[in-house]
Amino acid sequence: MTHQTTSQMTNILAIDCAFSQLQLGLLHGDKVHCRELGEVRDHSRHLLDQIDRLLSDAKVSPEQLSAIAFGQGPGSFTGLRIAVGVVQGLAYGLEIPVIPIPSMSVIATRVFRDYSAEHVTVALHARADEVYLARFQSGDNFLPVQVGRYEVGCVIDFAIPTQHCEILAGGGANTFAEFAPGYFSAFDQTLISAQSNIGDLIELAKIEFEAGRWVDPMAASPIYVREEVAKKPVL
Repeated sequence: MTHQTTSQMTNILAIDCAFSQLQLGLLHGDKVHCRELGEVRDHSRHLLDQIDRLLSDAKVSPEQLSAIAFGQGPGSFTGLRIAVGVVQGLAYGLEIPVIPIPSMSVIATRVFRDYSAEHVTVALHARADEVYLARFQSGDNFLPVQVGRYEVGCVIDFAIPTQHCEILAGGGANTFAEFAPGYFSAFDQTLISAQSNIGDLIELAKIEFEAGRWVDPMAASPIYVREEVAKKPVL
């Protein structure tokens, strides 16, 4: 596996298919190029063409890429598989590393930057009355530090928080509002519209790349919270 040294310009391609909207981004030196292409299901078959167009518009050849980042989920199973397949194929062929970025961390990053908060709970709708949940505290330069593990389950099964319940962010907040209003009202503020943003994903990817926290292409994988829960040992 090869990658550029820090003395060369950093070019990072980013792909986010974890949710309904397909987003592409490119970090080219100190410039960021972003595209939102619409519904993943409508654009996934044209993803490689859209990547080629993005690189061409920025005058960056595939061989100039330093790494490829992607939104790791949790999220849409189909979207995550599309992203991983494309990322693995491109990165393996170019012999460059992959930077997996957890989608909930991306959401937390924007919340910490836009609001004076020390703690945020990110909730994403899973299905029916279930959500994915992760908790974060603000670290250096507003970067999110995850507290505990990822969780998934029915909203009524989550214990109502009694402390550090400043902000509840993400579309899963709607699920709490409908099925577990006690949990929903425990927070000082709710940001239902908070979502993963390709610009924030690129920012996190750049930090991870410069710190050497990347993986070989074939080791890239999405976050499947249900699998993690299923594998928990029975006590």
